[in-house]
Amino acid sequence: MKDAAKFDDPAIFQVSPSYEEVTMDLLFGGHNKGFAVLAKVLYPVNNEKVYPLYYVLCDTNLDCFVLTVHGIHAMAIQRGDVIILLDPYYSLVNFEWQGKLYHFKSVRVNLPNQVLVNGEAVPNHFAIRQPLGRKPKAWGL
Repeated sequence: MKDAAKFDDPAIFQVSPSYEEVTMDLLFGGHNKGFAVLAKVLYPVNNEKVYPLYYVLCDTNLDCFVLTVHGIHAMAIQRGDVIILLDPYYSLVNFEWQGKLYHFKSVRVNLPNQVLVNGEAVPNHFAIRQPLGRKPKAWGL
């Protein structure tokens, strides 16, 4: 696991000075405005739906979590990419399925501009546009 999550050169993935770089253990439940998490994509999670997308990531402390991405085409994020998540929405997920309890950390990003892939903004052609006038309440817009 440690090799899979190793960051080749974290110095090239600089976070804007307007954000404080943190690891998953420093996030609090809900919207973490002004914070950025540096993480590596371990693998995509298969999903019956096309949208949203799910990935398993690992931060620089090797703390794994599930990332839910809205507004970005699947080709924008690949296994092995280094991701910077800006203003992440954090939650702990707990559920029971078939008699077993499951617990995991989850981060959600709603907009393409909240994700930097390998130090770069997500290109516009990978953005999925919402129909005009449709802004889900959960987005807080």
